Amino acid sequence: HQEYVFASFSHRLTLSLLLAGCGASPVEEMQTARPLVVDEVRVDGAARFERDELLSYLTLEAPSWWPFADPPRYGEAFVRDDRERLLRLYSAFGHPRAQVRAFEIERLAEGEPEVRVRIEVDEGPAIQVTAVDYEGGAPPPGVGPTVGQPFAVPDLDAARDAIVDALKAAGHGYAQADAHAEVDRDALTARLRFAVQPGPKLVATDVRFVGLETVPLDLARQEVRFVRDTPYSEALRQRVEQAVYGVDMFSTVAVELPQPPPDDGRVVLQ
Repeated sequence: HQEYVFASFSHRLTLSLLLAGCGASPVEEMQTARPLVVDEVRVDGAARFERDELLSYLTLEAPSWWPFADPPRYGEAFVRDDRERLLRLYSAFGHPRAQVRAFEIERLAEGEPEVRVRIEVDEGPAIQVTAVDYEGGAPPPGVGPTVGQPFAVPDLDAARDAIVDALKAAGHGYAQADAHAEVDRDALTARLRFAVQPGPKLVATDVRFVGLETVPLDLARQEVRFVRDTPYSEALRQRVEQAVYGVDMFSTVAVELPQPPPDDGRVVLQ
């Protein structure tokens, strides 16, 4: 029994010495290796986006300007996803033929974890707006997209909101608009269509207060005496709101239009 124990111990000792002589195992190397960190991000070929704007859509992060912030880590897994994100991003912004030429890293010093990331894109040609159609009503002059400008889905939504805001500013408080685009990716053209519902031009006849408890109604009403058959606009709505805030007794004030919209365009602000 003693001989068997000694032989077993000697075998383990010999095996341990052999392993030590061979260096660290792959698993040990993975456990002791430092993760790669991003020291710099370089973007080549991008004209549609500034570098930081483009990176805001990706998982990859650029180093912070704050000197005490931890540097962002680099990982192959999210880089593979970011390649697809770049293609989807450019497609949404009117570049359906964009390509990612490179998404690579370079170590700044041998054996150190800091790397420089280089992204190279070929944006390809942009889709152009070839026609803009309005149904139901047109926006005020100078508002809305123009023929010849590049097409992008976010710009279409922004144009719709700008049309609604312009109509409300001009007194059409119930204005609404829908927008869609007919895009030909082969011809690189886009036809934009806006269905606009301006609604009537409004006149504010009075102000109705909701939510008063301890503040006397007369005290609040005297601040908005200027609202008497006044043409409605977004500027008027904001003026009423600030006047009521001026009482200095309310934590929240919101001025809204009544629902449903009146047929004659005469409204009592709430």
